[in-house]
Amino acid sequence: MTQRIPVNNKALVNAGIGKPGDVVTYYYTGSISKRGALKNIPTQNKPYFPEYYISEIHKLKEEVDTIVQKEPVV
Repeated sequence: MTQRIPVNNKALVNAGIGKPGDVVTYYYTGSISKRGALKNIPTQNKPYFPEYYISEIHKLKEEVDTIVQKEPVV
């Protein structure tokens, strides 16, 4: 992901990726908790966290499926 760090984004600042206003490129690393929750940590130099990206793809798929089901069939 490449974005300008918003003033209120403490996760990117605390991870040492940059300061508010900087344009940075990063991705997520992390782990899965004992209860199955995803713990995401922004990084620029650790292995990426595929479970996070799989979760995001599933969310997008559900949104698209909802939109497609609402469209009238022609």
